[in-house]
Amino acid sequence: MPDIVDLPPNLRVSDRSDPQLIANTRSGGMAINGFEQIISPLSQRWIWRATIPIHKKDQARSLRVVLAKLQGRFGYLRARVCDMYRVSRNEMGAIPVPGGKVPHSDGALFSDGSGYRPAGGTTNPVAGALAGTSTLVLDTDIPLVVGTFFSSNSWLYVITDIDDPVDLDNPGTERTVHIAPPLRSTISTDDEINFDAECLWQLAADDVGKLDLRLGKWGTVNLELVEPIGRADLYAT
Repeated sequence: MPDIVDLPPNLRVSDRSDPQLIANTRSGGMAINGFEQIISPLSQRWIWRATIPIHKKDQARSLRVVLAKLQGRFGYLRARVCDMYRVSRNEMGAIPVPGGKVPHSDGALFSDGSGYRPAGGTTNPVAGALAGTSTLVLDTDIPLVVGTFFSSNSWLYVITDIDDPVDLDNPGTERTVHIAPPLRSTISTDDEINFDAECLWQLAADDVGKLDLRLGKWGTVNLELVEPIGRADLYAT
């Protein structure tokens, strides 16, 4: 059974690619007149590249452990997409204060110096949806915007369209959102929609993760990652 390996916090992604949804199309070849018939099974797969600088002993050791546990393409790497264009905490109504402590309306904290948790980037669907469905109904104060990534059960999705509310005079916050790719697994109202997307990935090849060290001390590792479409639902836990 494949293991899920979490990306350690000391391995910080610096440069990265934007996750790209690659279509699996086929062609019989181009005719002499330039015509080419493209056939698509309407299936797509995410790819992502994460670049991680290695400057310290603990980072090099953590990388060794991650690669050893992954066993090439066999295991799953769990990591956040690190999307700089996601819905921010400011847009969700959180109060930015030093230390991440949100006080009462009068500015006071609790007696132990703690405050409220900042607004989170998660919600739950209004209704469940079956695998293969391309729409979700969400009722949330989080501002929904097309082009936004989110994850559910560690699968990555992007919002492609948002329908107007049924009752324009009383819109509320309930919206039907269209997503790509279609749901990889069935979700329920208890499943979390996470706008700070966290996903499972596989190495694109068994030898991905090679670290070339300058003077034997420091270097940069490029992780070429792909979506493990064939994974079982139980691995999302």
